[in-house]
Amino acid sequence: MTEAELKQEARLIAIEQLLANLFAIVYRIAGASDQDVEESHRTLLEKELWATVEGATPEQSDMLSAEIHDALSRILSEISQLRRLAKAQPE
Repeated sequence: MTEAELKQEARLIAIEQLLANLFAIVYRIAGASDQDVEESHRTLLEKELWATVEGATPEQSDMLSAEIHDALSRILSEISQLRRLAKAQPE
């Protein structure tokens, strides 16, 4: 990886962590139950918002869709983990 690619990856990881923390906070403030959160995550993962990409071949669109799904799954998993950690801590 080049230095620019490393910096870009670090920036992306930081953004993902920030989003996961923000969503965990929003869910807590909203009083969302575990079931509500799980349903929300399941619905989000099932949506095919990224099914086609203008200018991409069908193979590229499939690959991009799979990559987005995987990345989104990681972020949602991090949100769930943060919720579990927050519950384990005394208030």
